Amino acid sequence: MDDLLAGQNSPMFPAVTRGFTKGRIQNYTKPLALDLRMLPAHIDKVARFATLGPVLRDAARLVTRNRTFRSAMDAVDPTAVESMIVPWLKRTATQTLNKAPETQADRAVARIANRVRNRTGLLLMSANVVNTLQQFTGLSVAALRVPPRYLAAGLMEYVRSPAKSAAAINGLSEWMLHRSDNSAHDVDRTIEDMLTNPNALQKVEQLGTRYGYVLQQAAQNFLDRVVWIGAYKDAESHGVKGANAVRQADSAVRMTQSSFAPEDASKVEHAGAFTRLFLQFASYFNAQGNLLATEAQNASGPARLALVYMLGFAVPAFLADVIAKGMRGDLDDDDGDELAVKLLESFFLSQARYALAMVPVAGQAGNAAIGQWTPERFDDRIGASPTYSAIEATVRAPRSIYRAIDGEGNPKAAVRDGLTAVGVLTGLPTGPLVRPLGHLADDERDEVTLQGLVTGR
Repeated sequence: MDDLLAGQNSPMFPAVTRGFTKGRIQNYTKPLALDLRMLPAHIDKVARFATLGPVLRDAARLVTRNRTFRSAMDAVDPTAVESMIVPWLKRTATQTLNKAPETQADRAVARIANRVRNRTGLLLMSANVVNTLQQFTGLSVAALRVPPRYLAAGLMEYVRSPAKSAAAINGLSEWMLHRSDNSAHDVDRTIEDMLTNPNALQKVEQLGTRYGYVLQQAAQNFLDRVVWIGAYKDAESHGVKGANAVRQADSAVRMTQSSFAPEDASKVEHAGAFTRLFLQFASYFNAQGNLLATEAQNASGPARLALVYMLGFAVPAFLADVIAKGMRGDLDDDDGDELAVKLLESFFLSQARYALAMVPVAGQAGNAAIGQWTPERFDDRIGASPTYSAIEATVRAPRSIYRAIDGEGNPKAAVRDGLTAVGVLTGLPTGPLVRPLGHLADDERDEVTLQGLVTGR
């Protein structure tokens, strides 16, 4: 498996690797690789070689050897080919955002980093109702590319007949079909199960991985299809038909709802597995930042610029913050004046946090500075990334649990650190249990008044 992964290294000329197409020579004495777990990865490489290979070779020749193209690009930006187009072609060829490790030790570190990163994501997102509700703020962002009346028409059409609408979209757009379809992952998982015969713990981990994002996936599929239908109707209203209308609808979804495909990611996200620990969840905010910059640059006047600010920035930031605070119960107040103050504060602080989230690494320091002025304590620290916070909790877990049992520690912290450690070490989706069990532990000490286990209060 390591040798197969090592073959992902792409030369300066971007192309799909073809080492597996070379014939064996008679005096080659190394043993054959008989590990059948390599089969899905091999199928992926063969498919990329057969389908992407010819197209990428043509594109690479145009980019690197065609003087007319180079002259045209140099007139716009002399660095565009080397710093943007060639890296994009390489990401498209390898279909991964992870830079291939070069040594055995690097591959071991990459495996551990990727596993911890994936498990942390599952911990945070599994059954995360707040995050699922926040996804619907994407309709406001979509209004930058799709007129609201067509979004409303798309919403009505999809709500009336979701199955029929989804089938129609998948029939017209291959890109939308692949975006919402997990059949390829299911095939890989089935082959792996047949070859490895996973034990009970591994089966639970696989179920968690498969269904951990089910809420987010359902919400995103809903939004994608509403936006796609609206964009398609908008294109048709301007006389655009057929494949061009489909292309415009695909673009509206990809640009406003973001995409995790390697060819849609930015250059900064293509890094080693260790570096990508700092960039977890950065894809969405990076995509939104690029969209806002493009829309602001293309704004035809102050009115359009104000609309870009409101729909693409202020509204989604404010609504996401209100949803989070509302689910935590922070907005419960009988005093209307105090609620108005909270909402006004949320309107401005949420935008500052939203803007800083678009700046990888440095933005976290800015958010910590803002956190010093809020009553909450959880936002006062500079968090390198969610993964590092999970690793810290895992390291703290033995001591936290021991101190809680000894009566000197905080049971809530012990529950939080212990469940996080279980999730990181085993891959089990323990995230949904952290808040309710933590507050139950506090309730046992009569330190809090329990309001609800769903919200963890």
